[in-house]
Amino acid sequence: MLDLLLGKYSTLKAEQVNFIYDKVQAADKSAFEAEAEAKYTGAVWDKKSPINGVPADKVMELYNNPTGAYTITNGDDIQVFQPFYSGETKAVLTAKMNETLAAMRLGYVEQQLLALSETFFAELPPEPDVGAELADIKATLAAITTKLGI
Repeated sequence: MLDLLLGKYSTLKAEQVNFIYDKVQAADKSAFEAEAEAKYTGAVWDKKSPINGVPADKVMELYNNPTGAYTITNGDDIQVFQPFYSGETKAVLTAKMNETLAAMRLGYVEQQLLALSETFFAELPPEPDVGAELADIKATLAAITTKLGI
């Protein structure tokens, strides 16, 4: 997550990135994780169900008769159709599907956290006014030189 923040906020100072990172880390991620779990679902394909409206026999033909496949959906839309040709068992297909599903869900959560990070800009501590500090230093030096008669 810090890598994403550093890339997005490359113009910020380290302490500002750390401030936003700490806020994001403290945020309740459970709601985003629940959204991701509901958003993306997976299933081992039964070779009978249509894929995004394409009949199963056409899918088999288009994909050169895979021995198995899995799908990952977002609502009713199949976003991933991953065919296999080496006779993988249902357990192997399920394990591979779960890896892809976990990566997609994690990506969704990271996107939501990155979007959330935008809300923390208003809370960034103000930058010190370097110009005012410099003017104060110059005034102090002028007062000292005047007292010393320099």
